[in-house]
Amino acid sequence: MSEAGPAPTAPILALEDVRKVYRRGAVEVEALRGVSLSVARGEFAAVTGASGSGKSTLLAILGCLDRPTSGAYRLEGRDVAALDDDARTEVRGTRIGFVFQSFHLVPQLTVLENIAVPLFYRGMRRAAREAAAREAAEKVGIGARLDHRPAQLSGGEQQRAAIARALVVRPALLLADEPTGNLDSKNGDAVLGILCDLHRGGATIVLVTHDPRCAARAGREIRMEDGRVAA
Repeated sequence: MSEAGPAPTAPILALEDVRKVYRRGAVEVEALRGVSLSVARGEFAAVTGASGSGKSTLLAILGCLDRPTSGAYRLEGRDVAALDDDARTEVRGTRIGFVFQSFHLVPQLTVLENIAVPLFYRGMRRAAREAAAREAAEKVGIGARLDHRPAQLSGGEQQRAAIARALVVRPALLLADEPTGNLDSKNGDAVLGILCDLHRGGATIVLVTHDPRCAARAGREIRMEDGRVAA
């Protein structure tokens, strides 16, 4: 059963006839075949589908990690598919937050330092970035573990830290790729609860998952089949 958040408003992202072709020697593989979809600001959408359906390629394009072979991708009204690499890097660092199945925390850094990493690269002063990191940590319930290192945390706590790191830049869009994939059911449910709380607070979330339980917590399911959005 989906968990309601604020009523969605105007689209925050829109794809128009997006195609992605990979070339492997003389062979062309069409990963996306004319995908058109939009996600409203404040929406919680789950992207589902079998392996090879195009989920990962779609996520890479939404996150500006890759660009379509053809078609348009507009984020907050800006055609980011047409931007050069430097401009797309700036969009990734300022407008998009990422949460992955593997937590990608730096083992030598404390939780506080890990959460603050994106702000370090933006040149923010230490006091300001630590204050922002503490605020993000409190939102996901890990404020008491900030002086620990990742190896001292449970898997669920590490994913909370990773979510806080994604939130610290105040992104317009939060992308979550199988965020419960490395967690047991209890910690997975807790992480899903955090995402639902963030959605109720107004966050726009696109969740890629193969788990029907995860998809059921979202307000909408986008099902991929053979590189297309299934009817």
